[in-house]
Amino acid sequence: MPFTIHTATPADTQAIVAVFASDQNEPFTRVQLGTLSHEAFKARMQSRFGQAIANQDGQVYLYVRDDEIGEIVSYANWQLPAPEGKVVEEKSEEEEAKELADWTAAMPKEMNIPSMIATRKGMRKIRKSSENGQRNYFLMNLGTHPSYRRRGAATALVQWGVERADKESVIACLNTGEHNSARKMYERFGFEKVDQHVFELTQFGGEGEHIAIGMRRQPKPSTD
Repeated sequence: MPFTIHTATPADTQAIVAVFASDQNEPFTRVQLGTLSHEAFKARMQSRFGQAIANQDGQVYLYVRDDEIGEIVSYANWQLPAPEGKVVEEKSEEEEAKELADWTAAMPKEMNIPSMIATRKGMRKIRKSSENGQRNYFLMNLGTHPSYRRRGAATALVQWGVERADKESVIACLNTGEHNSARKMYERFGFEKVDQHVFELTQFGGEGEHIAIGMRRQPKPSTD
């Protein structure tokens, strides 16, 4: 099946959000959304994705299109490495607290805010472990429409990032679920688990637990 990779523009936001929303039905996500309706969730993500795609500051948003039908079927968001020599200063506790307060205040009241705060902190912890202070390509988001899974679209988007990481001799990192079906694909690319964080969903009105893991891939010699 012919797939092509494109850099996203604001005009692609609605189609990308449709793919994103089709891929958000796990218990972990449902707990986070609380009582927020599906339509309200899509509207919120449309605004957030639209702003991010328009700016693309230090990041790149990509999508795969099925050329036979002309529809977007998968997307990815890669954060690019910081410029060489740039020192990224850690934020003070006061700055972190203000950022968290602003982030929380902007969240719809229907969402499970305690769950969202716990998720933010846990994901940042394992990301920090994965990056280990090194320049890296970080896979922020990857989503595929359910009817296009295991057909190569997501693989192409991951390959885009790891090829560039190899050319620049930097690591690539990502967060995913311990039992996420995409994990095997990541492992085929050479990603290895380096840390985990267990979210007890019962603390936030859900059932069971969700184990998030951080993964890191060492660069391989480039063929170029």
